[in-house]
This record gives sequence, C-alpha cells and structure tokens, in this order.
Amino acid sequence: MTFFEAIRTALVKYFVFKGRASRSEYWFWILFSLLYWLVAIIIIDSWLPDFIPDPILILTQLALFFPTTAVGVRRLHDTGRPGSRFFWPFGALILLIGGFWLILFTGGGELWHLMLLIPFVIAFFASVALNLFWLCLPGDNETNKYGDSARSIRQNGNADLRESNESNSFFSNTLSLWMAFSIVFILGIFFVITVVGL
Repeated sequence: MTFFEAIRTALVKYFVFKGRASRSEYWFWILFSLLYWLVAIIIIDSWLPDFIPDPILILTQLALFFPTTAVGVRRLHDTGRPGSRFFWPFGALILLIGGFWLILFTGGGELWHLMLLIPFVIAFFASVALNLFWLCLPGDNETNKYGDSARSIRQNGNADLRESNESNSFFSNTLSLWMAFSIVFILGIFFVITVVGL
C-alpha cells in the first residue's frame, strides 16, 4: 500500500473498527499524522506568533484521534489480537495520573508515597512496548477471526497492488521496528522540548 492509499483508506474508514489493516497502512497513517501535526505547529508558530494555538491543535488532534485509533485496532486484528489491547497504554496512563493526583491531594509527597506509583509506571511503559511490538509484527496470511487478510483484500481489489514488504524478509521487519523507534524518538524530542520550554 502506498502512502496516499493508506491516507485515503484511513479517512474512508474513519470510524471502522472491524476488519484488518496492513503494516504499511498503519505506519503510513502514523507518518501522515505526525507530518500533519508538525506542519500545523510550524504554521501556527511561524505565521501566527501572537495567536493562541491551543484550540487549533486540540481540534487537529481530535480530527486525527478516531482514524488513528480505528487503524490501530484494525492493525492488531491483522496480527490476530483483540483490538482492545490498543487501549492498554491509555488505561495504564489513567491509573498513573489518578494515583499521582491522589498522592498529591492527600498530602503525600514523601518518597515512599511516590514509590507506590512505580508499578503504574512499569505497566504504562510495558504496555507501550508491547503495543509497538504487536504493531510491528507481520499480519496473518490467512483469514483469521477478524476477516480476510489485508493483503488478499487489496490484491483481489486491484491486481497491480503488491505488498512492498514481504513478511518473512529481515528488511521489512527491521524497517517497521526502525519506523516505530523513529516515531517514539521524535515524540520524545517534542516532549523534552515542551518540558524544558525551548
């Protein structure tokens, strides 16, 4: 699947959580979302420096939230896993934030209070790592309980489209892992810049 086909498919299946999505569809959509977000920030910061960008960025993120979630759930379906696992990091993050606020507002603040959050931190990072691992795995070649293979659907619909990455080649698995690492690295840089205030 090409970059523009992935964007078109994700937008057409805006609220579709059933079915399957190939690796290329998912990672091209994530790349598009990051580029869209980056361009929005650059345009707002450079052309509208006195404008408060929060409402535009919030609307942009809300516009991309549902197709990103839908394609992530379909991607997990392609690997034979339930789509509910895509939400594990969100659940762990909610527990972590809730525990932090509970400690903060109950007058805690001692070291042992904060050490109670360690299991939640571990659960959050473990769920993110597991999801990244699952999203990088090749999909099932045969039909699974979530539908036909994403490859076979595309090949039956258009004989000219071929999967550019074969699931058994080392390069395609490594490429997916590097793409996931790059996305996490870029998001980490943005987080550090935001925290430091550069």
